[in-house]
Amino acid sequence: MVSAALQQTACSVTWIDDSNVRERASPLVEHAMDIAEFEDLIDRLGEDPSRWPDDQRREAERLVATSTEAQRLLADAKAAREALAAPPIRAPAGLADRIVAAARQTPVEPQGSPESEADQPAAAKVFAR
Repeated sequence: MVSAALQQTACSVTWIDDSNVRERASPLVEHAMDIAEFEDLIDRLGEDPSRWPDDQRREAERLVATSTEAQRLLADAKAAREALAAPPIRAPAGLADRIVAAARQTPVEPQGSPESEADQPAAAKVFAR
């Protein structure tokens, strides 16, 4: 009787694209984040874990706890953010004027004369042209 019921039941096999399995998986199924996903998370959402979705933050925290590479990526991202947030470095007042004044005082030999080219280093000859 059971075999007759099995014979009447249509059976089909469907292959699924496993690239989307994580998105369809039950929230109870844990996913181990890899370095590429962690780096992508930082690139998309920044280095502040409080801005990450809860499930991704938990995965990332587990990865950071066990991976020196993840720790380095997070530290580098924080350092880059701090550098970008720092006030710009300004040149001292009058620096451009001092450079122009010094350039005007430097004697310039006429270019193209055989005597002056012979005395110049090879790199200066290339840039003089």
